[in-house]
Amino acid sequence: MTTYRKREGILSEKMGKDLVLFDLDTNLPYALNPAAALIFEMMDGERDSREIAQKICQKYDVDLDRAMEDLDTLSQDLVQKGIIERVR
Repeated sequence: MTTYRKREGILSEKMGKDLVLFDLDTNLPYALNPAAALIFEMMDGERDSREIAQKICQKYDVDLDRAMEDLDTLSQDLVQKGIIERVR
């Protein structure tokens, strides 16, 4: 399983139900909905993608395959934007 962590230089701030990220290197903001924010907050370099997906299943009552697909899609997007990095 893959493990991710937040890249240094990314600030986060709760704005209502959403989480707003700000990249200090590019000066670009990114907004995450509550589900994406929960995933992002669990990307600590310790939990692997399966552990995170299992938490999503518990919180949102979805099956593991759906949670893994959503996690993979979000992870790819955040890696591409330089917000998170792959640890292993």
